Formats: sequence, C-alpha cells, structure tokens
Amino acid sequence: CSRNKGKMHACGHDVHAASVLGAAMILIKEKDKLNGNIKLIFQPAEETAMTKNSGALKLIKKGVLDNPHVDAILSIHVHTSLLVGTIGVKYGKMLASADRIEITVRGKGGHGAYPHQTIDAIVISGYIIQGIQQVVSRNIDPLEAAVVTIGVVKGGTAPNIIADEIHMIGTMRALDQSIREKMVSLLKRQVEGIAKSFGGTAEFIWKEGCPPLINNDRLVNLIYESGKELLGEKNVVNISVPVMGGDDFAFYAQRIPGAMFRLGITNKKRGIVYPAHHPHFYVDEGCLSIGPAVLARCAIKWLNQ
Repeated sequence: CSRNKGKMHACGHDVHAASVLGAAMILIKEKDKLNGNIKLIFQPAEETAMTKNSGALKLIKKGVLDNPHVDAILSIHVHTSLLVGTIGVKYGKMLASADRIEITVRGKGGHGAYPHQTIDAIVISGYIIQGIQQVVSRNIDPLEAAVVTIGVVKGGTAPNIIADEIHMIGTMRALDQSIREKMVSLLKRQVEGIAKSFGGTAEFIWKEGCPPLINNDRLVNLIYESGKELLGEKNVVNISVPVMGGDDFAFYAQRIPGAMFRLGITNKKRGIVYPAHHPHFYVDEGCLSIGPAVLARCAIKWLNQ
C-alpha cells in the first residue's frame, strides 16, 4: 500500500508489520499461557542500513532491548522463492553485511583535443571500476562470498572536456566479518594505487552499514518446530545457502540471540511470481494467516521452555 498513487517500495514491509500485529492478536487471546514478557517491535528505515542510519540502530540506542531486557528476537521477511503456505529457515549465516563505499577520483582537466596535457579522471575511474573486482577474485578466498558493486558514477561537463573529478558510489558485501574488514583495507589500497599510477589521486570512504546476519541455531530450531506443528514438515523449507542481501535486523542479532525466517508469498496460478522491488511485485495474502501464527507459536514455546 502507498500514500502516493502509483508508488510502492515493493518489498513486503506491510506484510511484516501486519504479521507482527496478527501475532499480537493471537498472543492477547493466549495471554494466560505466557510465562514472561513479549515485545513487539515496529521500526522505520530498515532500508537505510548501508549508511548506519538504520531504524534498528536508532531503536537499540533508545533502549528497545532493555527495560525489560530482551533475551531473544525473531524477524520475518517475505520471499518469492517460497510458495504461499510455506516458510523457510536458515541455520547460521543468512544475509551479508551491507556497507556503502564512496570514491572520489581527481585528475587534471583540459580540452579533449589535448589529452597529453591532462590527467583524465574518467579513464582512471574506468580502471578503478575494473580493478576493484580483482580484490574479490584475487584477494578473497574463492570459498568465501564477497561482492563489490559500483552503482553510481558522476562527473564530466561536456563531450569535449576532459573531466578533472569523478565521484562514484557503491556497495560492499560479505558474509563473514573478517572478510568484510579485510575488504576495506584492500579496496582502499587498490583505489589509491590505481589513481597514483595514472598521476591522479583518489579518496576512498567506507561508510559502515549493517553486519552479516548470523541466525542463532536454537532459535532456528524453535521456528522449525513451530512451523512443523502448524504447517506440516513438508511446508518448512530448509534454506541451504545464504544470500548477499542485507538487513538491519542483524544489529539486533549482533547483541542478543536472533533469527529471521522467510515467509512464502508466491502463487503461480495467480501470477504472483515477481521478486521484491519489481514493479509487478505482489503477495498472496494467504500468507497473512501464516506469518502471525508462526511468530506467536514461537513466542509461546520460547517462554515456556
């Protein structure tokens, strides 16, 4: 849904909020079975995780995990790889870190007819874009996952003018914290070295975002058992590999035991097959009875363990 006609974020966050509200309705009816406290967290700005301005961090700083102290936390996210009526669980590494990188390349401008009198910032940038991919392919263990993507390149003023400055923005991702830290130093070295080799300079800025999401095994077991009881074992899918997307739920899971599970929303017969952020993204609303039920069952079972 959207306040602006024809506009949508298309990632299912309305389903996530509705699922937590639905869980609240179930838990109110079952409150006599609750052996403890349950907090329902609704946060803004999950998608700003790459600039460390995430809603999760803001709420953590305001004490959302305190008074009373939170012992464990669960999260839900829709996914089109799963049919409606199913959920997906993942042990261990689930999502990557998501950091923002900014690169400013400086050369010496001039007329396009006299390149020998200039230091072309666009040429340097082209080599940097290619060169930073070598950090992943030649400096990171092939059995480890890492991604560097440049998504924005800005610079230049006219077709016959050699640019003196180019600005690039990208994302850097890793499934392991040590790989994440290693990439920062390697990218800085590569960027600055390439620019220097052409007679220019480059500034590399790393803006820390969310860390990798590592699911707690005990909580994944809890989700698996709850899902099996409600949906049947065949409808609880064991996800075998992580993905390189990121989510600021990782900030919670970095501090206390946490786990995220996927909620199936796809219905091929109805044409509901498009991935998140696609203009035709939609969900089978049958998922709205499943997400709340699983969350509520997990909460009750956890408190009674």
